[in-house]
Amino acid sequence: MTTPPPDRSPGNAPGAGGDRPQLAREGKGAQTSVAGRKAPAGIRRPPAATHRRAGRIGEPGGDRAAAVHTYHEQGIPAAPRVRPGPTGRPATGSAGSAAGTAAALTVGDFSRATGLSVKSLRHYHQVGLLIPVQVNRDSGYRYYAPDQIPAAQVIRRLRDLDMPVTAVKAVLTASDPMIRNALITAHLDRLEAELARTRATVGSLRDLLQRPATAPLVEHRTVPATRAVGIRQTLTMEDALPWWQGALGELNATVRAQGLTRTGPSGGLSSIGLCREGQGEATVYIPVAGTTRPIGRVVPLFVPAAELAIVPHRGSPAGVGALFDELDSYALRHEISVDGPLRTYHLREPEPSPDPDQWEIEIGRPVFRADGPTAGRASA
Repeated sequence: MTTPPPDRSPGNAPGAGGDRPQLAREGKGAQTSVAGRKAPAGIRRPPAATHRRAGRIGEPGGDRAAAVHTYHEQGIPAAPRVRPGPTGRPATGSAGSAAGTAAALTVGDFSRATGLSVKSLRHYHQVGLLIPVQVNRDSGYRYYAPDQIPAAQVIRRLRDLDMPVTAVKAVLTASDPMIRNALITAHLDRLEAELARTRATVGSLRDLLQRPATAPLVEHRTVPATRAVGIRQTLTMEDALPWWQGALGELNATVRAQGLTRTGPSGGLSSIGLCREGQGEATVYIPVAGTTRPIGRVVPLFVPAAELAIVPHRGSPAGVGALFDELDSYALRHEISVDGPLRTYHLREPEPSPDPDQWEIEIGRPVFRADGPTAGRASA
């Protein structure tokens, strides 16, 4: 009897299971095709899911299971559906209305749709202003419902108007348009008050940097510390002029008697109280080089360094008080004033010039200097 030739069809080819007909007959290793036919042993067909259309989530005709499978294969997280809870609100979030079967938006898509940056969305989530409908516990991805877009647009508009987050939250939660109007009006009032303060500050800065045309001729000077001999006493403004003349004569006599060398014009220190209230401490001194010995009222002094706004005065010291008031008023508005005694420098004093009309005095008020090349006279 003649043996039939072996079946060389594709399903029974060597290596394809054809040389094991017994396994095929018993069903071991066999698979069923889509049409329900048995596939030859050793032949594996691709999963049926890859034959379905992997459409976008929420897209008509799209298959969510296939889409999720495809995203998973490509390493892309798929946006979840917003599943309404028993009250119609998202079961996995605390904001947003029922979205039915509509797909949630990733934070990137929601950012592009609303114009809010991802950083802003994260901040608004943290402060409870705009809460995602779902946050993936594993990845931390946030998802938003499409019907949250209008609220996000309101937030963006109000934040662009510099409204604080707390005020924005109050506007969003107010259902009455009149209440919303009142909240926005209150924000406008705050901005106008801030604007008025800013304008006042700008005016003060201009006064600080620009000298008005009607201001006294002020010179800025930084004076070093100096050693001196002096006389200090508490007195009233009525006694200041005769006391000043007598003390200055005594100092000149001491300098000559001790053979001291003068290093500059004589000067004076007057407390603010003496000038403003008519009573306080006053000091008159002569800067000298060398070792001085205390004698009578005359004692060695150390006059500290200072930054000063200085105006000149010619004539009797009796007119110094009125000039100081003018300088003080100017410094409070056009300088950075600091505490310290009023200073006087006697460029021409009574002893060599007995005529008071020939006396020359400089009056200095302590300031924190901020003058520069642009500081000058402004138009009246």
